[in-house]
Amino acid sequence: MVIRAMVPILGVFGLAAGLLTAPAATAGSPRPMTELTPMVTLPTGRASSWVEVSADAVWVASLQPDVLHRIDPKTNREVAKVHLPGNPCSGLVAGLGSLWVPLCG
Repeated sequence: MVIRAMVPILGVFGLAAGLLTAPAATAGSPRPMTELTPMVTLPTGRASSWVEVSADAVWVASLQPDVLHRIDPKTNREVAKVHLPGNPCSGLVAGLGSLWVPLCG
């Protein structure tokens, strides 16, 4: 997969990074957040800002350091770390064999 940086845009929003699981639910039935339990907790830097799920990986952007983490969902382990030339911001997008990473400042 090719990783592409985009032109700097807006600020950064914080999200907690972790892989979650929930009991099976029937289609269309809401489940309370309290039913989610972490399967694994991975260190990703001072703050994790964005998450993108592709066909074969979970991508997490983090700040301090500015890094993109690739997590293998089959093993729940980090398999790659890409140091970025700026702050990842405004989301991650996977498509057409690439991962797009907007950078700020």
